[in-house]
This record gives sequence, C-alpha cells and structure tokens, in this order.
Amino acid sequence: MTTATTTTKKKTFKDGAYLNSITGLGMLKNDKTTHTKVNPANSVQNDIELANLYLQDGLATTIADAFPEHALADDIKIIGDETGDILKDLDDKGFTEAVIEAGTMARLFGGAAILTLYDGNTQFYRPPRPNEKVVGYKVYSAADFSLSNNDYVNDKTSPFYNEIELFKLNLENGNQPKIHVSRLTIFRNKKAPRNLKNLSFNQRFFGCSSVKEVDDSLKDLGSSMGGVSNMMSENGLKIFSLSGLTQMLSRPDSGVKSVQERMSVVNMALSAYHSLFQDKDDSFNMVSHNFTGIPEIVRLMMVMVCARSKIPMSILFGQTITGLAGTNEGDLKTFYGDVNRWRRKVLYRNMCKLITDFCKRNLGTSDLKEFSFAPLGALSGKEYVDAKFIQAQTCEKFFNMGAMTNTEIRKCALENGGTFELSVQGDLPEGSVQFNTDDNDEE
Repeated sequence: MTTATTTTKKKTFKDGAYLNSITGLGMLKNDKTTHTKVNPANSVQNDIELANLYLQDGLATTIADAFPEHALADDIKIIGDETGDILKDLDDKGFTEAVIEAGTMARLFGGAAILTLYDGNTQFYRPPRPNEKVVGYKVYSAADFSLSNNDYVNDKTSPFYNEIELFKLNLENGNQPKIHVSRLTIFRNKKAPRNLKNLSFNQRFFGCSSVKEVDDSLKDLGSSMGGVSNMMSENGLKIFSLSGLTQMLSRPDSGVKSVQERMSVVNMALSAYHSLFQDKDDSFNMVSHNFTGIPEIVRLMMVMVCARSKIPMSILFGQTITGLAGTNEGDLKTFYGDVNRWRRKVLYRNMCKLITDFCKRNLGTSDLKEFSFAPLGALSGKEYVDAKFIQAQTCEKFFNMGAMTNTEIRKCALENGGTFELSVQGDLPEGSVQFNTDDNDEE
C-alpha cells in the first residue's frame, strides 16, 4: 500500500512539474517546437483549429487556396476535345469547382476525397453499376472520415486485399455511412515520414496539412505584430509624479476625485495651450518607445512565413521583399514552378480518373482521357505587344536570310500568333543556301 502511494505521488509530481500551469509547457495548444512534448496527431481539436484558422486568418486562407486556384485558373485542354464540349459538360456537373475545393481541403487538412454521384443507385457501400451516369460531385476533407487499421481488408481473395474498401464518413446529421472506394477519388497532400509513430491514421493515410507546417511562423508573426501594436498604443505614456499623492488618496471622500481633477487640469493645459502646469514638487514625463529595427524584425517574420509556405511575399502579403516599387517577376516564376509541380503530383492522375469515368458513362467512350494544364500566368498588354514586336523582328531576319517565305510568315502570324511559335513547311525557299551542319562530313 505504501509503495503504491509513493509511486502515485512520484507520478503526480512528475506530471505536475512537466505540465507547468504558468508557462504552458507540455500543453498541446501552447507547444511550438519539438523541444517540448507535442502530439502532432490530427485530432478533432486540431481539425477544428485548422478550420478556424481557415475562416479567421487571411494568411492561412491564402496558403490553402493559392495553389489550387492558380493551378486551375484557366481551363484545361482535354486531348481529343477540340471544341471544349467535354469540359463544358464536366463543369455543368461541378467538376472544376470540386477539384479546386478538394485541392484546398487537401492543403488544409492533409487530404480530401471527391465523391462521384451517380443516378439511380444510392447504395454508397456498393460499387456503381456500369449503366449509371455521373450527375455531380461532392467534396469531403480528411477530417470528415473516421479511419483505422481495422478498415483494411484482410481477405487475400478480395481484390481490395490490404487496402481500404469501405470509408466511414462523418456527416453533419450524425450519421456515418460507409462509402465504397470505387466512388471516391482520393487527394493526398504531403506524405509524412513512415518512422513517425505518433501520427494519426488519417495523417498516415492522407498526408499532412500545409497550413499546419506554417502554424509556428504564423503565431510568431502574430505575436510580433501584436507587440508592435501594443507599443504603438502605449507610445506617449504619461507619467505623473504628484506631490502628496498618498495623502490625497487617503481622504475617504475626495481622495481619488482630487487626483483625477489634478490630472484633468494637466491634460487640459496640454491640449489647449501646449503647456504644463505643475507644483514645484510635481514632475511629468512622457514615455515613448524606440521603433528602430522593428520593421526589419517584422520583415524577417514575413519572410519566414513565405519560406515555409512556398508562396512569395508579393502574393501572400501584397508587396515584394524590397517594397511596393519592386517587381515580382522572379517571385512569380518560382511560385508558378511550385504550383506546376504540385498540380502534376496531386491533381493530374485524379483528374484523369474523373474525366475518363465521366466520358465512359455519359459519352460512351472507353479510352483513357488525358489532358494538359493551361500555362501559368498571363501576359499583360504591354508584355504581349513587346513579344509580338520581337516575333516580327525574328520573322524579318528569317525572311532576309531566306529561311522563311512571306506566306509562311503570314501563316505563323495568323495561326500561331497566340503561342508565338514559328514553323515552316516543305523545302527551303528557292534560291536559298543549304547549310551543312554535319562537322564530320568532308568534301
């Protein structure tokens, strides 16, 4: 009995010393680094925190939205759909909107799934029938699913062996229907290292949140901005040293009132006459903060957020690192490269699957449908004119060299004008010189 009591006391003392109520060390909400005990599991509380960040923090919203919105800012080009009718039919069902939302939810919660809706059969725990047509799409985040190791199929004769066949979905009305995997298209964000044992099952299956990666920097930036705001509000703090202050306050009836009236007279004199009245034993001081170096500190906090989120400052904060006068050409080039890699990794195969399923069921085509993303970024009016001018100069040089005819130049300007491509057909123009580019040939 004594041993058990002693053990309990030691355990309580150890936990109490670690979960310090003053510093907050050891508490999940207050931990910021791996130097303190932290549980990165994607618990319900963390999901709610991420949802609140998305709604309340504009930076977190931009981090989640920027990649999907830029990735599909312009229409994709489905191979074989020259008229764009297939994409139009898909968008009538909410295809592009669903993919953008799924990409946002994947970056926010670590993963998402698009549930394809078919006409007729509402038994979601079964695969859709071959004759059912696609009627729409619904998007659910990783936080909407309750998954565990028990959901894996252990039957070796099943085509879904060692995979999850039925996904348990948490609906707002409290129901938990099971969805067959053939109806779902899974979007996975950044994968977590396999050797991390304290991750939740959802994090291991879907991925990790891109917003959670930047959470520490967002908190540091918020603390920095809050400190600057407090310094500005407290700047110009007035300090009154009144003679006989203790005696004045000791008066039961008029002590506090006398002090307030005396301070009011000083404030009135400062406001009306820009002067100060005080007794020979009184003193008055104005405390002001030194803001030197604060802009640099805040800028470094902003740079840290941009570095972790891979979103340039010109997009995340609305200005470049050098100020409003700088250009963001380099920022956009780097950002568009990251977006292009992200959409190829996260979106492409899932979008091909959805497009192929729609074409097979609604249009009767059985071949695999692929597509190409639209180029990222658009030329401004001045940039477009400059590019056309350079193209005209290039065509003029080719014409003078005899490498292109005026007919080919006209064709390039009319047919390839939007892409700035130059092309020739047939042999070299009559009278032009054939250059020998093979260095190994000898006369």
